[in-house]
Amino acid sequence: MTINPALTVLDTFGEWLDRTNLIANVVNQVVPSANTISANSVTSPILSITGTGTLSGANTNVTGGTLLITSNTNVNAILRVNGVTVLTGVTANTQLTNSVVTAHALASGAVSANTKLAASVVTAHAIAANSVSGGKLTDGAVSANTKLAASVVTAHAIAAGAISGGKLATGAVSANTKLAAGVVTPHATSNTIAKTNASQTWSAPQRPGSVYANTSVSGSIELAFGTYQDFNLTLTGNTTLSNPTLASSVVGQRGRIQLLQDGSGSRTVALGSNFITAGGTVFVATTNASAEDYLDYDVVSTTKIRVAPSKNWS
Repeated sequence: MTINPALTVLDTFGEWLDRTNLIANVVNQVVPSANTISANSVTSPILSITGTGTLSGANTNVTGGTLLITSNTNVNAILRVNGVTVLTGVTANTQLTNSVVTAHALASGAVSANTKLAASVVTAHAIAANSVSGGKLTDGAVSANTKLAASVVTAHAIAAGAISGGKLATGAVSANTKLAAGVVTPHATSNTIAKTNASQTWSAPQRPGSVYANTSVSGSIELAFGTYQDFNLTLTGNTTLSNPTLASSVVGQRGRIQLLQDGSGSRTVALGSNFITAGGTVFVATTNASAEDYLDYDVVSTTKIRVAPSKNWS
């Protein structure tokens, strides 16, 4: 709106005076469909832009006044009130272009739970080193749906002393929990556990749990003394017990070898040279059908097995 203060031939003195006073108290109101205010400095009054007006210019200043922008106004200038960039009364349809809002911290509550941020508005940054202290996270800070990007949590060993002498809570370690090699160190146990490096007194009978049973034996057979302690052999043909390969760990092992004739009988048994008998007597098996002989043995060395035959058990 333009007001001409000059006195014209058509004016009365009173009309000219009224127009002059109006200028002194002007309220600059722009209500056009496409008006432009470019690089102007408006002081004191209310600058109101409504409808589809456009406010443009590199530095449009509103000093000591109030800026009101409503409806579909396009704002493509830097707007300042008293030197500070301020936008007052911006409605949902107001369009703000680049550089309208400068980089300042958001006021408390400026972003609510329903605020949507466009893609790339928030950049991806790693959590700074030591930004999380030794204290635990607040309960509920990380929920079941929280996703952590790859490599966010690095693999660290449990610090020494992190777990005290107290026991783990019930269910803390499940059947699917995997412990890395070396996590659990060997410790001595009570006297109810058998030890290989201590003298112990047995208070209950001890039985071999490793018995080899073969119901069809014939030809040459090497007994695996390193794996089994007792052997049950059913003879279905003439058989030779060959010299076994013995490790030093087997020396001192004792047990028995059962020799059972099948329903036909007449099966012979020969012993390898490392099997020795009292006086060097050659062992001759009982050959009756279903006859049962035993060789009680003692591994004396890696090349000598002492046997004591007992025959024809029924």
